[in-house]
Amino acid sequence: MKIELAQRLSKSHIPALDGIRGISAFLVFCAHAGLLPRQYGALGVAVFFVLSGFLITWLLLKENAATGTVSLKGFYIRRTLRIFPAFYAFWFLCVVTALLAGAAVNRAEVMSSFFYLGDYYNGLKGLFPAGPKGIMGMTWSLGVEEKFYLIWPWVFVKYRNDLSKLLKLVAGAMCLVWVYRIAICMLGISPVDYLRYAFESRVDNIMYGCLLAIIVKTGRFQKPLSRVTNTPLLPIFLVAGLAGSVWLEESAGPTFHYLAGMAIDALLITLLLAQFITLSSTRLWSWLEAPALRFVGRVSYSVYLYHFTVITLVNKFMGHSRWSLQVITAFCLTLTLATISYKLVERPFLLLKDRFTAEAPATLKAVPANT
Repeated sequence: MKIELAQRLSKSHIPALDGIRGISAFLVFCAHAGLLPRQYGALGVAVFFVLSGFLITWLLLKENAATGTVSLKGFYIRRTLRIFPAFYAFWFLCVVTALLAGAAVNRAEVMSSFFYLGDYYNGLKGLFPAGPKGIMGMTWSLGVEEKFYLIWPWVFVKYRNDLSKLLKLVAGAMCLVWVYRIAICMLGISPVDYLRYAFESRVDNIMYGCLLAIIVKTGRFQKPLSRVTNTPLLPIFLVAGLAGSVWLEESAGPTFHYLAGMAIDALLITLLLAQFITLSSTRLWSWLEAPALRFVGRVSYSVYLYHFTVITLVNKFMGHSRWSLQVITAFCLTLTLATISYKLVERPFLLLKDRFTAEAPATLKAVPANT
């Protein structure tokens, strides 16, 4: 019996999403802890990007269908309550801890992170004299997402009643970003790693998720999408494809990543997202709904915020210990800090956030709280 993606998305709990978040957070942690090549960390971030674009767009589509409009005020209030409290608690804790410990603070990094400009700081920092070792490098991806949140709702509202045009607009924008990356890379006019971090170079990853949401809503490509999402063994080949892309970047260098890797990765991740949501009820992929993995997914935002700082501190104070012990300690501490952050900071504001969706139908509230 075939299970359609739209059918799974209509349920009160969208399956596999927390599991996918948990996997992504684990990839990022393992890359920074030295368990995996750093390219797997980039892959984990790309998953977060695609997932973010998909969920935000799906939420906007459902709100528009249910109410006939989209409240930009409500959207930005919800985003603020979801993102800012945990981030600024992390930012304040890191800065105060560093100052109390007498450690040098990279002011340029700290201030760019505060204003969600970490993507451009990371992309351009090679142009400036080296400062103290950074502690907030991972916040670059939050800068990319925040700029997307500022722009995308306005675009959506303008074209919300003409989804065919919106679909073409998104697809065209994705192609333009790809052409831009190719041109900048071939001309060699950008600083090292600029294309890896800068908003205008990475936003297409998020738009892949937007495109999937619009395709599902409009019913476009329903037959091929149904075949793709109802083939239980296909995700194995897509995962192998992602591993192959990582290997190619390791072998060929970042040029492959900029010219083709980013686009290939985002496409495979988008297909995997659709498959995992659909196939998570099957025996082969039911582990995506495992309680432990779902828990890591729920606290994944705070895991992402704190993991690098924890790894740095563990390496500093446990440098004499066995490497395996350092990794286990760093993971346990990261998960502990993330859980505390989730329960004391994130969850209270998530409950407050629900007030701004109180008039929405239950189907709207089905979108996971950690969207």
